[in-house]
Amino acid sequence: MQIRNEKISKNAVEEIKTAERWVKAFNEGRQNVADMHLSGHPRVSETNVPAVATLMDSDGRQTIRELARQTGFSHTTLLHILKKRLNMRKIASRWGLHLMEMQK
Repeated sequence: MQIRNEKISKNAVEEIKTAERWVKAFNEGRQNVADMHLSGHPRVSETNVPAVATLMDSDGRQTIRELARQTGFSHTTLLHILKKRLNMRKIASRWGLHLMEMQK
């Protein structure tokens, strides 16, 4: 019997990998079909935000690297907290509150 090489679409490969992950999970004792916890960026805890805010209140000229050393948070986590949670933007060499003007 001759074996032919067939092109497998990217979607088909992804579906096979997904099925393999599910089989492995059920073989390891999983008992429900709810979505698995996804790896990747961790969610920002509400307790982290005030800690960063306190550091910024004490010295608004700190760099992201300095904040990362002090808090142990990643660069992207700190940017998320500063920009999305504390609504701050870099203004010259300081972090300041970003105020949006209402246009008429």
